[in-house]
Amino acid sequence: MYRLLLTVRRCMALSCAAPLAAALCTFSANAAESAAAGASDSPDAIEEVVVTARKRAERLVDVPVAVSEVSAQTLAEVPTVSLTQIGNLVPGVSLERMGGGSSGAAFTIRGVGQLAQDYNTEQPVALNLDGVQVTKGGASQIGFFDLQSMQVLKGPQALFFGKNSPAGVIAIDSVTPGSTVEGYVRAGYEFSASSPSVDAAMTIPLTDTLSIRVAGHYNHDNSGDIKNVAGPTANPFEPTLPLPGAAYTQGPLNRDGAGRVTVAWRPNNDFDATLKVLGSYHHDWGGATEEVFTCGANSHPSTINLLNPTQVAADPFGDCRVNHVISNGAPAAQVVSNFYGAPADGMPFTETKVWLSSLSMNYRFDNMTLSSITGVYSSSHGAFDNYDLTVWAQALDAEHDRDKQISQELRLASSFSGPVNFTAGAYYEHDRHDTGDTDKIFPLGPYPGPGPFNGVYNTLAMEARDRAESYSVFGQLSWKILEQLELAGGARYTHDTRSAEIQNIFNYFDLFPTPNPFSPVGVVYHPSISESNVSPEATLTWHPQSDLTLYAAFKTGYLAGAIGNPANVSNYTQAADPEANFIYKAEKVKGFEVGAKGLLLDGRMSTELTVYRYEYNNLQVATFHQENAAFYPGNAGKARSQGVEFEGLFKVDRNLSLNLSLAYTDLKFLEYRGAQCYPGEPVALCPNGSQDLSGTRYGDGPFTGKFGFTYEHSIMDKFGARLTADVRHTSTGPLYERDPLAFSPSYTIVNASLRFFQVNGPWEFNIIGTNLNNGIYYKNFIFKPLGLAGDIGTQSVSLPRQVTAQIQYRF
Repeated sequence: MYRLLLTVRRCMALSCAAPLAAALCTFSANAAESAAAGASDSPDAIEEVVVTARKRAERLVDVPVAVSEVSAQTLAEVPTVSLTQIGNLVPGVSLERMGGGSSGAAFTIRGVGQLAQDYNTEQPVALNLDGVQVTKGGASQIGFFDLQSMQVLKGPQALFFGKNSPAGVIAIDSVTPGSTVEGYVRAGYEFSASSPSVDAAMTIPLTDTLSIRVAGHYNHDNSGDIKNVAGPTANPFEPTLPLPGAAYTQGPLNRDGAGRVTVAWRPNNDFDATLKVLGSYHHDWGGATEEVFTCGANSHPSTINLLNPTQVAADPFGDCRVNHVISNGAPAAQVVSNFYGAPADGMPFTETKVWLSSLSMNYRFDNMTLSSITGVYSSSHGAFDNYDLTVWAQALDAEHDRDKQISQELRLASSFSGPVNFTAGAYYEHDRHDTGDTDKIFPLGPYPGPGPFNGVYNTLAMEARDRAESYSVFGQLSWKILEQLELAGGARYTHDTRSAEIQNIFNYFDLFPTPNPFSPVGVVYHPSISESNVSPEATLTWHPQSDLTLYAAFKTGYLAGAIGNPANVSNYTQAADPEANFIYKAEKVKGFEVGAKGLLLDGRMSTELTVYRYEYNNLQVATFHQENAAFYPGNAGKARSQGVEFEGLFKVDRNLSLNLSLAYTDLKFLEYRGAQCYPGEPVALCPNGSQDLSGTRYGDGPFTGKFGFTYEHSIMDKFGARLTADVRHTSTGPLYERDPLAFSPSYTIVNASLRFFQVNGPWEFNIIGTNLNNGIYYKNFIFKPLGLAGDIGTQSVSLPRQVTAQIQYRF
């Protein structure tokens, strides 16, 4: 494996495809010798894993897709409903929540994800929740509980999961009720955040054909993971408005509640219908939990007066390292009470409410199955906080975001006994998205003008109304050339339309005769997009033995263009094409991957090896401008993603199993002119306010690995114990925007859980530890708003050591 990693790292190019494919063939040939006898009925064999990566039930070892499956048992060992923690179960996958002024999340698979932090962009990694495709970041706030499985499909996915997804799909399914009464009640307590939690679920068969399941979750942090040390101080920017210091001394004090009702109806063997309705609520004490991790040559983060850039104030309370300590000050009381968009109590907060319903129906007839999935997604998000990241509270912001999505998919799949089968269908999605943002980034005092904004301390207020529709048809034809050899090919045709109304409804600078840096009130922009795409793919699959699979695939993908909703709308009234300044072009990808999967050693070992190379065109990116604290839409010309992945599971005996995952990812901008400068970058490296990042690497650390084990043993015949532990490592990441101070350091995380349970009994007691070594990692950088050149913040910081005790009763 080490030699293969070196080969990929040194010569990963199209010319290397042949030798790498040969390596996979060698892997398969060696595996065939071990599996010549076929599957085993040995009690030490690995339990069969079934996935639905191609929308039909298949053994994981048979499906020609790079997919990682996380079982319900493994998901139960994550003592949280956070998508971030769930994402950490699979190396090379990152599912992070993001702060204000962004899309709300950053999802990546194989390092590829969203680089355009904007209220209205979609994620290249899609979430498929109970069959409903969701690409908006607000879904990261959903409570994930009572789960049946999670599947991570890596690389472009054009055919089988609703919309086209150029980086991959996270498919999460909740438990569907069966025909017997069963359920559980689980109570837990996490010690570092003093967080009690309760989960419960129950299946109730109403008739022989109709069942209902009710499930819920609630947790409440009584203490925080982050300490806020901002103290009261004089205000150097507005001397008559003294600053009170921290609005909260610890945070974010998460409070999550969620409930789901599922109704399953199976009147006969030919038809079934399942309705799932989820409601989820999240609240915390502030979205600005980012930390400043470096200040260059300074020892404290600083804030600049944008009206007078020579006036700089260093925060006496803030440090410049990631240690779960921040100095995030509240604004003066007079500012809060006269701030448009502030809550009545003036306290920082983040609040997200989500409703998600899915209706899945399947009708089977004459060797064919007609499936329908109807989805309704609705989210409401609000936030208020200081995003200056210092005690000075000069970047005050309030936001609201409402999104409603309706989708419908129809799919017809054949199951003929002959060599040829097909899948065909259509997909429709309508999205209505309304956004508003208001901030204070200049010390201008109360607004003296007439009208409803008289007396407010806001600088700007923006509103946007977005509408989007997507139509697509898709199909795949599979042909069994031989009993062990199959060729499958298909394509998806998509037509997308986007339109928006974007404007500033308030602009303090309208009072001044000088050139206005922001769009004047009354100017409304109407950007629109109409585009079509065809994404083909083809896969050749060979099964030399019943438990071996070798495949090669050509894949393409597409992410529709987007209309940016910047928090601060700049003045484009003199531009030749004002609407063009809001447009992200469509992102496209094409490339290949080859893989080998096998069950070896009489079914006691499973292995999977994948090599891939993809090229992205018009990668959607956003550049941050310090002078008006706004993100500008854009596209990188070309980027390349290539690498190698290995996953293995070895069952030593019926009690002990070992698992190993390794991944190497090489991400590089092949062509990216017009990128933003990092603050303080020499003019020679970044002339005319932009730089050429062509040829530079980006993303998280290129190497990730995980090694773990599970040991289970009986105690006195009536009780059992199971110990699970793993060590995960990620290497140092590349520089961000070539800034020598901005990179992700390597990190290692240790997790473990110990479970005691009754054999064939209802009781179970668990101790679950995550990040036991208290490792710290951070990613998703931002140059600190209103900061000096060396002030760099991070929007995603790992949670500290957590230990959770749980007791569970099943019935």
